[in-house]
Amino acid sequence: FQDRYLILKELGTGGMGSVYQSRQLDADRIVALKILHCDLDDEEAQARFMREFKLLASLTHPQIVTVYGMGLADNSRPY
Repeated sequence: FQDRYLILKELGTGGMGSVYQSRQLDADRIVALKILHCDLDDEEAQARFMREFKLLASLTHPQIVTVYGMGLADNSRPY
């Protein structure tokens, strides 16, 4: 995770996670990176995060962000 992204600043936080402006190092582009809160790393929260990822990844519209991928930070927290 930390070898792929450089976090630049926090953009916002909500009930499920925090969103950061980041640089995706391998593609050299600015992205929004959402990381699940530490206290929500149980199976139910991860399943909800995966549903959100799949739904957003399936959408294509100029006013909806493009989802490039997902992974696990610290081998447990989805981003």
